[in-house]
Amino acid sequence: MGVVIIVILVMLLFGQGSIYVIHKKQLENQERIISRLDLLLKEINQRE
Repeated sequence: MGVVIIVILVMLLFGQGSIYVIHKKQLENQERIISRLDLLLKEINQRE
């Protein structure tokens, strides 16, 4: 019975970890997109 509980705990921990990794990647992608948009805006403002 104890083994089953341990297995469930491990699965929960790995599930949380993978969610965290996915969320972190999404944040990094958003930051990259924002910085590219910022560069584009600066270029547009310089041309005017």
